[in-house]
Amino acid sequence: MNNLDLIQLRIFLAVFREGNVSRAALALDSNQSTVSKEIAKLRLYFDDALFLRTAQGVEPTHKARALAPRIEEAVALLDDLLLTDKQQLDPSSLTLRFRIATTEYLSYLLIPALTAHLQHLAPLSSLEVLDMADLGAEDWLLGGRADLVLSSSAAVSYPLFRQELFQDRYVVVMRACGRDGQAMGLDEFCSRSHIGVPGHNGSRERRLADALQTRQLQRRVQASLPHFLAVPALLERTDLVISLAERMARLLCAGHKLDVLTHPLELAPFSVYQIWHERTRASGAYAWFREQVSQVCREL
Repeated sequence: MNNLDLIQLRIFLAVFREGNVSRAALALDSNQSTVSKEIAKLRLYFDDALFLRTAQGVEPTHKARALAPRIEEAVALLDDLLLTDKQQLDPSSLTLRFRIATTEYLSYLLIPALTAHLQHLAPLSSLEVLDMADLGAEDWLLGGRADLVLSSSAAVSYPLFRQELFQDRYVVVMRACGRDGQAMGLDEFCSRSHIGVPGHNGSRERRLADALQTRQLQRRVQASLPHFLAVPALLERTDLVISLAERMARLLCAGHKLDVLTHPLELAPFSVYQIWHERTRASGAYAWFREQVSQVCREL
């Protein structure tokens, strides 16, 4: 290993402070395997064991104790430099192309408002939206294929970070019949024919399937679509129903004669996150961009 990076220095300091690899991993929102691998690289670089195993965890060597204050000073200096970069940022001069990987649901919900927001504040920047398909946040971010992932993904670990943007819940949407805002009974839900959109929101379909299976119930999917574009017109012309995230349902209902009903399966609300990699964590431009995403979500 010829060079050190900021990630490794942060890992060194976490292990030094915690005296335990597992606790250091928790402090970094990482995992023990990743921390151990980076410590092994640091041992080779400094030609020293750095941390010795004890009954309680690890104990720093003399060399590690000598390195710690200098590494802490170096990391603090880099953080100050990056903070100064962020404070001096002029969004109107940004020419970056921000790449977001996300689902159709979140593209429909967020991208129009986000694009308008960026056009006003950073008119020289551009936005590229990528279909997440069946890939996870790690697939997009670890290889640098995207700068940001918008997803209801489960917990991530270092070197990925996430921030909750908002919560949503599932509802049932059907042709207007004067029932908007009412609850649909479970028997009616199971007896009706449904629309499925499995390709672009696998997590929604899985949650529905799991909830039905837990109750030993079934639903009949009469129409399976590749995307949501045809859903409003299909609902207006048939007696089919569909389970959707409420925020998306409200947007789809605009301009269409549809009712939104409380879901009978009482599915727990879910959170939507923005997820990013350590490589963009301290960048002033990308930190600013994440702040704009967060602001747009607060205004939904």
